[in-house]
Amino acid sequence: MEKYKCEVGLRDGQNVIWVDLPNAHEVWSSFRNEFPDSEWDLNLKRWYILDHPKHRKKLGLQSIAGNRLEKSIHPTNRPSFIQFRKYLDKNRYSINSQNMYLSELAHLFIMLKDTDAKELSVQQLAAYLLYCSATLKMKERKCNGKLNALRLFFEEVLERPHWLKSIPRPQQRRGKKNTLSRDEVDKVFHAMSNPKYRLAFLVCYDLNVRLNDLVQMRSNEFDIRNRNVFIKRNQDSKRIALDLNDRIIDEAKRYFELKRPKVWLFEAKPGKANSVNSFHQVFKKAMNDAGIHKSIGVHEVKLEYADVLRNAGATIEYFQWK
Repeated sequence: MEKYKCEVGLRDGQNVIWVDLPNAHEVWSSFRNEFPDSEWDLNLKRWYILDHPKHRKKLGLQSIAGNRLEKSIHPTNRPSFIQFRKYLDKNRYSINSQNMYLSELAHLFIMLKDTDAKELSVQQLAAYLLYCSATLKMKERKCNGKLNALRLFFEEVLERPHWLKSIPRPQQRRGKKNTLSRDEVDKVFHAMSNPKYRLAFLVCYDLNVRLNDLVQMRSNEFDIRNRNVFIKRNQDSKRIALDLNDRIIDEAKRYFELKRPKVWLFEAKPGKANSVNSFHQVFKKAMNDAGIHKSIGVHEVKLEYADVLRNAGATIEYFQWK
């Protein structure tokens, strides 16, 4: 409304919208009829109304993302929430994107109560995601949104580059018909006798590594001593370090006792990497040997996100600030 000049501000600790009106009885009367809950400030000689979405809509003002959520957050974390909102606004995120990211971060802040989010460890944040997935039964897409919000806040706003890189992302599922249960996965694993393929299957399953990335792994990128493996998604991307769990370490030791790969981690013969097709054939044979008859490939074996986090070392015991 062009006839009203508005300004957002504070009055006695409350968010309000100040409205400056021409000194005309007709305008004042029209304004009061339209906003019956408006008040007059005797000191400042200005009209004001509470900063509410319905008032903003009437006045043609842009809504503030996460405004309602802010009130539910403890004063300890409220400045961090406001800082995050300013970052999103400064970087021109859309209102819908701002609301989505703020909602995900607010969920964590509200659960923290008076615990300062900036003092949380990576293990505690992984435990929070595990709690959301395993206890609250949130879907992979929801958990992925939470991880995106956490990375934006901790790595960008708090300037901690790559701080959460050890927390894995959930995988996108293709439907229940293309999955194996955890018991079925164990049966397939135990049906494999070759240590090379047993290790390959564990790396694919426990670390969520794609088969195309698996065959490109070099032997010197698999570090048992430091308990990590490096993968490269494509020619232009940087190498990513993934932590190895105890199950993979034990199987890797058996594999390296029998084989000494020269160039590639999984070699068909010295210096020549195994083909993707060879892994598919071994997987299908193991499926048959295990008595599992499903139309599914290695690349479709997906972990529940809770299990992905557990394999990465997350435990709900770290969720002590809940």
